[in-house]
Formats: sequence, C-alpha cells, structure tokens
Amino acid sequence: MTVHIDIMEAQQRFLELIQAAARGEAIIITQDTFPIAQITPTHAPKKRPRFGSAHGLMTISDQFDLPLDAFRDYMP
Repeated sequence: MTVHIDIMEAQQRFLELIQAAARGEAIIITQDTFPIAQITPTHAPKKRPRFGSAHGLMTISDQFDLPLDAFRDYMP
C-alpha cells in the first residue's frame, strides 16, 4: 500500500511513517501535491504460504501410471 503525505505532516509523524515502512508500506512525501521523496522498506516482509492454499489447483489424470507407448520396446 502507498501512502501520500504532506511534508509538514511527515515531520510531525516521522516515527510512525518509519514504522509503517518497516511493515512493508511505501510512503510518498509531497510538497504542494508534488512528490518530492519516498520512504520504502529495505526489504519486503516475507509472506508465509498458507497450508492448503493450492488445494484444487491441479489434477492428476487417471492414466498417469500407465506405460508410455514410446517405451513399449523396452518393456519385458
């Protein structure tokens, strides 16, 4: 998420803005509605995958275990 904030307000809320950047937010500091600076996190917060989040995204064919025709010459 990106937050736009005026430079005068940024001076008063500097610590809060640094903490927001540490949580992964990008802060754009403006002066007279023009962007002049940006505070971004040094690293993106690592998101952990949710268990089961890929459930149902792939299926395995019923013929998966059948021998391939190309290998019939090598089969006993």
